[in-house]
Amino acid sequence: MLRWALTIYKGKWWKEENVKKGCLSMDRAEFLENIIEFKKNHRFLPHILALIVLLAYGGRIIHDNIFVDSELMMLRPYHMQKIWLGSNRFGLVLTSRLFGMGRLIPWLSAFLMALMMWGCGMALSFCAWVWSGKNKHYRSFCYLFPLLYVTAPVFAGQYLFILQAFEISFGLLLCILAAFCVGNFVYHKGWWWLVLGLGLMIWGFGSYQAMIPFYISLVLGSFLLVYINAGRASEAFGWGIKHCMIFVAGIVLYGGIAAAIKWIIGSESAYVSNLIHWKSDGWRMCLQNIWLDLVRVFRAKDVYFHHFYLPSMLLFLLQMTLQGWKKKAGYMDYACFLLGNALMCLSPFFLTLIIGYFQQARGQLVYPLTSAFFLAYLTVWPQTGFKTEFGKRWRISVFTVMTAACVFLTSRNALVTAQLFETAWEAYRNDVLTANRLYSDICQAANRSDMENCQVIFTGRRDAGVRGPATFGELSGLSFYEVEAWAPMGSTGRILGMFSLLGMDVLELYPALYDEAVYFMKDAPDWPAQGSIREMGDYIVVRLSE
Repeated sequence: MLRWALTIYKGKWWKEENVKKGCLSMDRAEFLENIIEFKKNHRFLPHILALIVLLAYGGRIIHDNIFVDSELMMLRPYHMQKIWLGSNRFGLVLTSRLFGMGRLIPWLSAFLMALMMWGCGMALSFCAWVWSGKNKHYRSFCYLFPLLYVTAPVFAGQYLFILQAFEISFGLLLCILAAFCVGNFVYHKGWWWLVLGLGLMIWGFGSYQAMIPFYISLVLGSFLLVYINAGRASEAFGWGIKHCMIFVAGIVLYGGIAAAIKWIIGSESAYVSNLIHWKSDGWRMCLQNIWLDLVRVFRAKDVYFHHFYLPSMLLFLLQMTLQGWKKKAGYMDYACFLLGNALMCLSPFFLTLIIGYFQQARGQLVYPLTSAFFLAYLTVWPQTGFKTEFGKRWRISVFTVMTAACVFLTSRNALVTAQLFETAWEAYRNDVLTANRLYSDICQAANRSDMENCQVIFTGRRDAGVRGPATFGELSGLSFYEVEAWAPMGSTGRILGMFSLLGMDVLELYPALYDEAVYFMKDAPDWPAQGSIREMGDYIVVRLSE
C-alpha cells in the first residue's frame, strides 16, 4: 500500500531526476522511501516495543483509578480546561477537544497514552536512524534507545494525572515530530518542513511548559548525531544558528498565542508564575535548591532515577569528544560540537535553573530522553572505538556487556513503572473504602440519612494505608486525604471532590472556616475513634489527625 502511494506521489508531484540521494536529503518522496526502508531494517522493533509498553503501562490501563485534579475534570471539565488556558496550556485543550476527551474516561485516556508512548518510541528510533545517516553501527542503538525511553519511571509520576495523560503523551510525540521536521529544514532545506515543524512545536509547547527543554534536548541529540555521522562538520556553526533562530521564533509565537487566548477568555492562572522561586526565595536559596536537584538526580535519591546515569553520561562525553575531534573541519565547528555535548548533559536541569527550585518528577521530561540516549550509545562505542587488533578481539565482548546492561535497565525500568502504577491503584482503592466508611459515620454522627444540605470539614491527614513492600514515588501511594494537607483548606476540597464523584452529596467548604474547625477539634481523637466527628454549629467536622 505504501509503495503504491509512493509511486503515485512521485509520478504526480516529483520528478525522479530531482530526488537527491544524500542521507540527509529528505524531500517528500524520499521521506516515504525512508519509512519503508526503516520498517524493513527494524521489523522486530514495533512488536518488542509494544510488549514493553504493555508491561510498563498495562496496569494503568486495567485499573481506572484517578488522582487529584481528575475529579475536577470529571465533574467540571470545561472549568478545568479554562484553568489550562489560563496556564498557557492551550495545546492540552486543543488535543482534548480534537479527540473528544472532554468527559474523562480513565481507561480510555490510559490506553491512548500507552499508544502514544509506543508512537514516541517508534518516532525516536526513526529519527535516530535518519540522523545517524543510517549507520549500521547504530542498529542496536535504534532498538535500545526507544525501549529505555518509554519505560522510564518518571512517566509514572506524570501519568498518575490521568486527566491529561493522553494529552501530555501526544504533546511529546508532537515535539519529536517537530524536531524531525525542523532538522530536515536545517540540515537539508525545504520550507514546508519548517512550517510544519513550527506548527507542531507550538502545539507541543502549548501542551506543557516542560516540553520546551524536551524539544531542546531532541534538537541537541539530532545535532550531535548528524555531526558525527551524516553531515559536513564545517556547517556545524550554521546549523546551530538556524536551530536557535527557529526555536526563538517558536517561543515567540507560542507566547503570543498564549497571551492572546488569555486576553480573549479573561482568565489567568498564577500556578506557572508561582513556580519561579528566584524572587521569593533569593539567589542563595535558589542556588542551594539547584545543587540539591543535581545531587538528587546524579546520586539517584529517588526511585525515578538510576545510578548508571552519571557513568553513562561521562562515557558518552568521552566518546563524543574523541569522535568529534576526528570529524572536525576546524576549531569553530568543534567548539560548537563540544557546546552541544555540554548543553545535552545540562538539558535535564534547564527548568531547575529557570525556576530556582528542584523539579517535580512529573515535570522532569528530559531525563528519560537523555538517560536513554547516553545508555544506548554505549553500544555504539565498542563498534567504532576499537581499531587495534587487540581491541577488535574484545569488540564483541564489550558490545555484549553493554547491550545486556541496557536490556537489564529496560526491564528494571518497566518493572518499577508498573509497580508505581500498582501502588497508586492500591492507594485509590483504599481511599474509596475509607470514603464509604467515613460517609456512613458522618451521617450517623449528624443523625441524617444523607449530607446533601450539610457542610463537612476535614482536619488533619490520613495516609492511604498501602501495606507490604510497595514501591512509593513522589505521588504514588499518596491518599486524597493527605495530598494537600499543607494547603490553607487542608485536604477538605479534594476529599469532598472524591465524595461527589462517588455520588455522596456534600456542600463545598468556605475556606475561612477551616482554621476555626482545627481549633474546635484540637482535643478530639483521630478518626475512626468515638468523638472524632462533631457538629460545629451548622457544620460537621471530622478530625483525621492532629
